[in-house]
Amino acid sequence: FDAVTPNVETWNSLLRSCVRAGHLDAAEDTLNRMTGDCKPNGRTWSTLLQAYANKGKLNEAENTLERMDAQGLSLDLQSWGELFIAYRKKSECSRAKKAFERIRLEYPNSQLGFFYKEVAMTYSNARQRPPKFLLDHENKETLETRHADDIAYFLADALYQYGKDTGESSLDQALGLLRRIDTRLRSER
Repeated sequence: FDAVTPNVETWNSLLRSCVRAGHLDAAEDTLNRMTGDCKPNGRTWSTLLQAYANKGKLNEAENTLERMDAQGLSLDLQSWGELFIAYRKKSECSRAKKAFERIRLEYPNSQLGFFYKEVAMTYSNARQRPPKFLLDHENKETLETRHADDIAYFLADALYQYGKDTGESSLDQALGLLRRIDTRLRSER
């Protein structure tokens, strides 16, 4: 029998198996063994990044993204989604905002309602004042309607919690967002 030379799909299968088993060190080792014609592709990097994000290992996930960038590869929207969910779970507002700014540049024509919602939820969880770009975007008509009410709700919650914690008057802005949801829902009946 002739020896079979593994290709990128073979390596990716091995890496996915390591990830599924929870062996991220073995997954990294697998990635590092990919050389020559079997260099990591977008799927390889995305698998590893998603694994780190799902485990809440944000530094490792961002390091994986940097290494991916160095190879000139882009992260797909699904993997960005996993990273945003990890940011929300850890209340990492500045990281979520920075990543969101990047995703808006990389995918300018995409419907990004899910990501707006994740960033709004991150600020809500962290009880921090949402950034201006989120509050401004909530007023735009370009937002997908299936996410609009969720985004307005989480922005209102973030404003309310932030105002409650700091004494800053943001209640009127929060109530304005909730009134818009109510008006929209009443008009759909």
